[in-house]
This record gives sequence, C-alpha cells and structure tokens, in this order.
Amino acid sequence: MYNLSDIKGIHLEPTSKCQARCPQCGRWDFDEGRQVNKINPLITDREGRSSCLDQIDFKDFVKWFPPKFVTQLKYLYMCGTAGDPILADDCLKILAYLRVHNPKMDLSVHTNGGCKSKEWWTKLAKLRVKAIFGIDGLEDTHSLYRVNTKWKTVIKNACYFIRAGGNAEWQMLVFKHNEHQILKCSELSKKLGFKSFRYEHTTRFSGKNSERYPVFNPKGEITHYLEPSSISSKYSCDDSLQPKSINCIAKSRSEIYVAANGRVLPCCHMESCFIYDPDHIEDYKEKIKVVPNLHEQSLKQIFDSLYFRRIQKSWGEDPLFVCSNTCGVCTNKTYQQSGTINF
Repeated sequence: MYNLSDIKGIHLEPTSKCQARCPQCGRWDFDEGRQVNKINPLITDREGRSSCLDQIDFKDFVKWFPPKFVTQLKYLYMCGTAGDPILADDCLKILAYLRVHNPKMDLSVHTNGGCKSKEWWTKLAKLRVKAIFGIDGLEDTHSLYRVNTKWKTVIKNACYFIRAGGNAEWQMLVFKHNEHQILKCSELSKKLGFKSFRYEHTTRFSGKNSERYPVFNPKGEITHYLEPSSISSKYSCDDSLQPKSINCIAKSRSEIYVAANGRVLPCCHMESCFIYDPDHIEDYKEKIKVVPNLHEQSLKQIFDSLYFRRIQKSWGEDPLFVCSNTCGVCTNKTYQQSGTINF
C-alpha cells in the first residue's frame, strides 16, 4: 500500500473522552435504537477492556513518532471517532512538540469547543493550529444535536481563539431543524472572524431510524426527534453490487489513522467499523486477522509486517466491507450535499 517513508499525514484521535452526548455518536451504547447511559461495549482501551475510554500520553506519542519521523509529515489533524481531541490531557503538549520539530506542517483540531479556558484557547492559537468548531446552528438549535454543549460557551471559546490570532472554521451539521439557518450561521461566522464556514449533512440516518431519530435523556425519556435535512441527497449504494475498484482515500493522501487506544489503521472509517458494526469487525478479522497497536509494536514493525499491503491485496479479490462501502467505485452511489465558504 505504502512504505513508512511515504507517510505524509496522520489522522490522530488523541482521546475517546468527550463531555457531549451527541445522539448518534458511537461512544454510547444503544438498545434497539435507544441511547442508554453507558459506554459502547465495542469501545476498548489499550488493554482491550470493554466500555473503557483511553487517551494518548505525550510520552507515548514521542516514542511512537520521534522527531526524525515528524519532519517528513505534511500535516496532522486531530479528529475523534468517539472523543473530542481537546479533552486529551496532553493535547497542547503533543501539538507543541509537532510544531517545534516541523514548523511548516499543517496542524488542525476538530472540536465541539464546549470547554477549556481562555488561556488554553490562546495557547492553541499561538501554536498556529487551525480549529474546526462543530456549531450546529444558532442558540435555539445547536444543542438539539450537540447535547451537553452550550452554544454561548462554544461561541465564547471560538472568540477567545480568534482574538488570539487563531484560524477558525465553523462546521455545521445540517438537519431538518436547523437547515433554515445555514445562511445566518454563515453570516455570523464571518462577522465573528471565522476564516471559513462549512456545512454538511450527516450520513448517520439508517435502518428504522432513517427518517426520524429519537433523542433520549439519561432517564430514558424521549426529549425530541432528529430528522434529516429536506435539502440533502441521500447516500445509497446497493451492497449486492461488487465495486469495480477501490479508490482508497487514505492511500491517495499517504495517511494513516491512530486511535486513542493506540490502534493503527488506514482510516477512521475502518476504526468506525470496530465501534459501530459487529459484522464489519468479523469481516475484517476473517480477511486481515491482525489489528496492530503501537502499544505492542513500533510503527516500523507494523509496516514491515506488510499489514497495509494485506489490506490493499484484498481489494482485488474480496474487499473488506468497510472498504467497499466507503471507497468503492459504485455507479448508484450518491453523496450528501456539502459546501465551504472561505472568507
């Protein structure tokens, strides 16, 4: 697939911890579509313990990615599959280490922006890190999906970051309840000093909850429903059709994914299959068998084991379900509408 010396980018999930309770997030366990008040049992820590969250310590990060390796990178972005990067205890230390050893590389953090102090956001800005804030509407709609985050707090933190010279992007997930606010959010983001505004439609409506998704409080009571935007196009691909080829996004970017428990995979989509879909997990284990982890092997050992080449080899024979669903060239596949405005 690629050699260690070819790697130009890392998608890092520094922690699986998060203070929010977004209804469709894989961090939570679900019972017949109902979010229950416990951690998803498919989420494991570095020791393989079920329903246990984890994080990457600074000491481990430096061991895994020494200065010589850091110098070859073009970018690193922190974006959680289950957690929010800024909840990692060593988030700033890791970013500062990268900036020292590779002043020109692009660094970015995806976050709900709902916590940390003014001093923390100022330090992040001084490291020349781009911050992508998940702000899903205005004050009356934002927390309908970003449960446990407060719109005013997120905006305040974003302003701390921007005033300290930070490059901020407002990223909005669009639902039926906030689709009418896209323009207003765009205008407000420009007024507040965001460098760009992006909107996109979630792909997490599926099965019996494909049209109306119930949101539960910790007591198990339905508080409201989420519905897909009426202006979005639906994602569709007939699983019975074998893709003609796999156009791997991770390979095209020369990128690897590192999870909070140290697991190394080509991309976050493969990580998602480990916490969302037991069938995809079984498919992966049957075809690939091993799940490399930096707590057990060095990055060089993982590449020398031809792990990534084994995944690539599967594309010409019997592709992994996750590869087919995510990067398979399929004639009847359509994508969610999205857009970015740069100011």
